[in-house]
Amino acid sequence: MDKTTIWHQALSTEGAIRLDSRFAEGVIYRGYKVLNNKGEVKILSTRDNYKEVRDYRVFFDHGFKRGTELLSGQHYATLINGVNASIKAEVNKKTNNKKYTMLKHLRKAYMARYVKLNLKPIQNVDC
Repeated sequence: MDKTTIWHQALSTEGAIRLDSRFAEGVIYRGYKVLNNKGEVKILSTRDNYKEVRDYRVFFDHGFKRGTELLSGQHYATLINGVNASIKAEVNKKTNNKKYTMLKHLRKAYMARYVKLNLKPIQNVDC
């Protein structure tokens, strides 16, 4: 698989947002922007100030949609771990109930996104 194939996959991904300008064509999906500037294709991370993705292997191995899902899952797992550490520190300090409540809500939101990415729908099977 090459970058041009990833570009075509991005164009056909349901839910992806198309952004075209006079300089380049673009698609954004799940925190990743694919730019096609006269045949030169780049993938940028919107979570990292639109810096180019360093390793394209996940996209080459799994395709655009699944690659973004895998990288987003890793991102949410990192966020969840950070919030869990903050909750642990807040519980040990026992000083700010508002912050503790906010962290619990934040963890719940990140968990919902993580689960949505990683759970596959259950298929009905006749027994």
